[in-house]
Amino acid sequence: MFSLAITLGLYSYAILLLGILHLLTKQNIILVTIPFVIFVILSVREGSRNIYRFFVSLRMTEKLLFLLIVIQCLVNLIGALGAEIGFDALWYHLMIPKIWLQNHSIFFIPGAQFKYSVMPMLTEMFYFIFPGKLIHFSFGILSLIVTYKISRSMLAVLILSSNLVFGWLSTSAYIDLARTFFEILALYLFLDNKIYKSAIVLGLAASTKLLAFGSLPIFWILIWLKTKSLKYIIHYSVFMILVVSPWLLRAYLSTGNPVYPFFSPLYTDTRISLDPRNLLKLLTHSSDPINPIYLIILLLLPFTVTTLPKKIKLICIYSILAIMIWVITPNTGGGRFILPYLPALSIVAVATIKNHKFLVLLVILYSLFSISYRFAANLKFLQPKETLLAQKLNFNFGDYYDFDHFFKPSDRVLPIGINNLYYLNAHIAMPNENFDYILHRDNPLPPNYQNWKQVLQNQLTKTSIYQNPIMPPKEVAAP
Repeated sequence: MFSLAITLGLYSYAILLLGILHLLTKQNIILVTIPFVIFVILSVREGSRNIYRFFVSLRMTEKLLFLLIVIQCLVNLIGALGAEIGFDALWYHLMIPKIWLQNHSIFFIPGAQFKYSVMPMLTEMFYFIFPGKLIHFSFGILSLIVTYKISRSMLAVLILSSNLVFGWLSTSAYIDLARTFFEILALYLFLDNKIYKSAIVLGLAASTKLLAFGSLPIFWILIWLKTKSLKYIIHYSVFMILVVSPWLLRAYLSTGNPVYPFFSPLYTDTRISLDPRNLLKLLTHSSDPINPIYLIILLLLPFTVTTLPKKIKLICIYSILAIMIWVITPNTGGGRFILPYLPALSIVAVATIKNHKFLVLLVILYSLFSISYRFAANLKFLQPKETLLAQKLNFNFGDYYDFDHFFKPSDRVLPIGINNLYYLNAHIAMPNENFDYILHRDNPLPPNYQNWKQVLQNQLTKTSIYQNPIMPPKEVAAP
């Protein structure tokens, strides 16, 4: 697993280098991707040979749990094969790489609309050539595999996979499952006394999402408990920061702030609540809540922790510290922000409830509920793409789709008043560039474009298209 993580990181940095050197073309991306794909194919081929032997070696109860996990993953796959409708995914996870590819370069885009264009984007580097939703579905599978490697328990994997937030993110191009894989792999390597490898992988987690820096103090405490050595704490920190440093350096050179847009006027999502009841809200008020078994194990843990093996005690400490980190994290992410720590909590849950048959039955029943719920939620992805997007995109809040099929890839379009342009099949122009059309929503046109002619209006998307007056009229195809 460490070799796979390193390969993922090296591939991402290779694509980043192409972008920085203004060599981000389809041809160059394919050349870099070929050895990566060969490695992945060989890894999958080797792993597939062991699946049958692994399944046969399981006890009957574990086989039944394994089948539930497979069914859950297949249900998630339905959504992963459908069109993206997630707001953040359409706003910047998918959109910014699209702009970069059009310009053959990775660059900082000033302003509020693309304020995240200098944040670490390890997994977004895959989006130039691979489907984003399938990337994160795969990271979900990898997270389940590492959870099993630590716990050797199908029940722990079932608990993790049955989280509704896990199921939702397996069907989206949000990056939280990638971070989850790197975070749980970092813990796995640490428990296996591979401290420096753990630091490297945690650096990959931070290269995926800066919030992974919150896990660094957790590992400081675990290292101290395990080694009583300040040297290892310093080395761990240095290795992690070195891995993420290319992203931090790029942000610093572009903005003067290595963690931009954090600590800048553009970043306003800083609401922090120290109320521990927020964990309860995730179980009762979240649109995609976490498994209620976690609340039960937190109540049982004080009575069972002294009887647990040393490794599980370390995971307990990790999990409790993780919850504390999550509590002081801005509350904008809900279940997404606690997801990277749910594999560890799932392992603790199994160690706590394994002798309570009623609670094991509760886990299985919740898994059946999760399968049913996610199946019903994913049925929408089976309808035609345009029908889905017409129903689910939020056109009042900046989503867009060209239902009129007006634009061609060669058209240069300046968007005004629209954020989520992933489905705009045209070259997205910056304000300082030449462009053929203005795609406009809500606000009045700037005064210097008042002579541009309105050529199309769409009531569904609430947008208008204005054409450069020096251009000949375009024939509009029927929708």
